[in-house]
Amino acid sequence: MSVSQSIRALLLAPDDSPPVPSKGRAPSLLSDERGATMVMGVFMAAMLVGMIYYVWGIGGTVVHRERLQDAADTAVFGAAVIEARGMNLIALMNVIMLVLAIIGTAFLVAKEIVLATAIAASVDCVAKLSCCWATGCCIEPCIDAADHWIDYSDISDDSDDWNDRVSSAISGINTAANGVRRGAPVAAQGLVLAYGQLYQPSTDFGLADIVPLVSTLAAENDDSHWPCGNDSVVFGIGESGTPLAFGVAVGLGAAVLSASATDVDAHYAIGLVVGGELGWLAHRNEYCDGDPDSFLRVPEDDWLGEEPFQVRAGMHGAPPFTWTVQGVAVANWGRAEGAGTTSFLGGIDPALANSISIAQAEYYWEDRDGDVKQEWMFEPRWRARLRRTRLSGMGGPLGAFMNVIATVLDPVMIH
Repeated sequence: MSVSQSIRALLLAPDDSPPVPSKGRAPSLLSDERGATMVMGVFMAAMLVGMIYYVWGIGGTVVHRERLQDAADTAVFGAAVIEARGMNLIALMNVIMLVLAIIGTAFLVAKEIVLATAIAASVDCVAKLSCCWATGCCIEPCIDAADHWIDYSDISDDSDDWNDRVSSAISGINTAANGVRRGAPVAAQGLVLAYGQLYQPSTDFGLADIVPLVSTLAAENDDSHWPCGNDSVVFGIGESGTPLAFGVAVGLGAAVLSASATDVDAHYAIGLVVGGELGWLAHRNEYCDGDPDSFLRVPEDDWLGEEPFQVRAGMHGAPPFTWTVQGVAVANWGRAEGAGTTSFLGGIDPALANSISIAQAEYYWEDRDGDVKQEWMFEPRWRARLRRTRLSGMGGPLGAFMNVIATVLDPVMIH
């Protein structure tokens, strides 16, 4: 076959390609397969966009929750620190009042020592009146007695002056201590409110379970007479801790004051023993009898870790990632709410629950072996620490209210 014949046979061969539709005739939908891959690509792209929005939204929510919880933890810990510092300040005021009480009591006991000395000298003078006046054997004891009585008059005036000054000072310090007792919780609440506004960009409001003028530190006026060694017979002997220090200091102070106020002789030796003991028994509770109010103590029924030492705070902050909510809604076929969102009686909107964070802290006394509860208010060892909490376990002024809604919030809120 020649070349021309081969070309002619090729051109005249039957065509196996599908027929081209003529103009004006619509293609068959079932037979036309063009664009099938594009439809699958569109659905895959939509799914990928939805997944990205979900991941992005969840990431933004987690970051917001972490910042919101940090704000609550920081605020409540700061509030507990303020209250711990308030307790330490009260402890320092108790120490100052104790020093003043030692000075005032030492003056009172010294007065009794000089009085006993004057009485001993007077007894000696009377006992020797039977001696002949000519020999002069009764003159010297009577002169000593007169001198001791003059000294007693002087120290009595000084003691009364110091008693007035010490009583006024202790009363004023007690008033200041009670002001700290009531004011520290108010300052703690103010700190939480400030964090609610200043802890950006997460929070827009914060509040602690502290009721101004109602919530106070765990302290009250002490009417037990313990700081002044009420159970000690001889200048704190038999006691320990603060009562021992009080008794020893009063004894030494009274001895020094009385010795400097009168002559030290045989009569003074009697007065030191007798007058010192009687003066201690008579005046040891002069500044512990609640008039004026003096020392503060932890209430007898309050123990560390219990409700009076707790503080809680809540923070609210709307997530700033509104675009993520919209994106999640797009990926969720236009639904902004999850299927599990219900009303208050049956549940709560997760978006609302996750815009709230709570935290709890407490102030406590750093315990050491051998310490007794009464010494908590004389050594500034109060500290603060965070505690784990759930709404169902809350107490205090808001406890009853929070326990009502705890069954709703606890399952959906991250603590």
